Amino acid sequence: MIASRFRSSAPRMNRKARPLALKVMGLLLVPLLCAACGARSDDRMSTDTGNPPVIDQAKIRVRASDAGVVVWADAGAVSPAGATVAVTNVTTAETVTTTAKNDGSFEVELAGAVTDEYRVEVRADDRKASVDAVVGEADATFGIELQCFDASAEPPQGTTTGPAGCSLLWAEAMCLAEEVLDVDTTCESDADCVKVSKGLDCVDSCHGTTLVSASEAAGARSSLDAINNEVCAAFKAQGCNYIASGCPPLSPWHAGCVEGTCQAVRGCEEGQQAAAATIAAEATALAEGCDADADCTVVFAPSCDWQCTDEVLFVAEGELERLQTLRETVDATCKDALVDESCGQASCTTAEPSEQAVCSAGVCVDARSASAVQCVWGVDELLAHVGAIVSERQDCGLTNGSFGAGVEELFRCFEQAPADPGAEFTLNNCVDCQIPSTYVSTPDGQFYHVRMEADLFGDDRREASVHRCSDVALTTTDTIVTVECVNAEELYACTDSAL
Repeated sequence: MIASRFRSSAPRMNRKARPLALKVMGLLLVPLLCAACGARSDDRMSTDTGNPPVIDQAKIRVRASDAGVVVWADAGAVSPAGATVAVTNVTTAETVTTTAKNDGSFEVELAGAVTDEYRVEVRADDRKASVDAVVGEADATFGIELQCFDASAEPPQGTTTGPAGCSLLWAEAMCLAEEVLDVDTTCESDADCVKVSKGLDCVDSCHGTTLVSASEAAGARSSLDAINNEVCAAFKAQGCNYIASGCPPLSPWHAGCVEGTCQAVRGCEEGQQAAAATIAAEATALAEGCDADADCTVVFAPSCDWQCTDEVLFVAEGELERLQTLRETVDATCKDALVDESCGQASCTTAEPSEQAVCSAGVCVDARSASAVQCVWGVDELLAHVGAIVSERQDCGLTNGSFGAGVEELFRCFEQAPADPGAEFTLNNCVDCQIPSTYVSTPDGQFYHVRMEADLFGDDRREASVHRCSDVALTTTDTIVTVECVNAEELYACTDSAL
């Protein structure tokens, strides 16, 4: 029993204990249809009486490997010892031959998938016996024995792409993570509470971080690493991909002890940040829909009671109801921040905004801006605009993309960076201009491609766009290295006038 590899040692409440051991690249039992096995009498099982060689179907197994699959058998699987064992992948017609060891075991590796059909034939003294082995789709979990998710249950649909069995491994990883994180969250002070990144490579976890007691943190992280190294490693090795479901924007928070339990709480600063993110996400929509300058107005942006602001919003006449909804949302967001501290009350002036609004191309903008800039600009600003988590992520650097060196190093840094707070790297895919493409991972397991063309190359316009990716992939040929936003979904695209 090695359940400690996938869960903390602390006792759990209200959860039926179950073993969580995973065998290394797990062992998938293969149902075999035995053509040469009959009633088991001593004479029938002996090769000394002239009977064919014996194959024990229960001891032959298949597991995935780097080269394809390994077909192997425990001691006692084949009799007599020294018999010739030929394993054929019926799907591809490839055959690999070996000799049964003295204890009746054998092992061969050949190309194929665990979902292919295999025939095992044993020859001794001009006699032979064979069995056909077929792994059904429902059992094709690439060598991982399901210890948490009920294999007889219907796996969740629309969660993965790739070979049969991917959705079962996805469900197994989710199930194991839930058990690992079902740990003690009691506390006496804020110092007793720790954020733990869910950080699995094969699931879309909202929002990538949970809270545990400080005493449970190391065990939880170790168990999650073990799930990554076994279940998720098998998932990725077989070409499986999970489909990002999309997580709602995550408000900033910190770990706090509230009434003896670790909880996600927001103080004054986090409340202010959450309000700002909410406003940024609505600013563009509020300004759209004007026909003339008279349709536009300028207002101070809503803020928390303890904060004065000189930030303004340009609002189209048809969006005044949206503005009122935004004010109510910001007010509720600010009040949520009063969980663990008093933020006070600011005395703000009531002067009118000095900006003037005009209608430019159907959008209310600042009249003093000669260019009437419309696009959201900046990587963090664009991410916030589409509701992505903006965090202090790891910056892996910048290079000239397909035309420069160092792309693979940047990508390796990006891949190996901690899931929380995430990472980014930037490629400039242009020889004599500036068109930076920034690839970002966020703590909730999302990937984004942020592109900005800022140098007016070939025209007098700027362009900005944001795409959500199911993954970020690297393709290398003899001369070119390409980074791809897999299954790109456009979240924002804008072209504005030149500065």
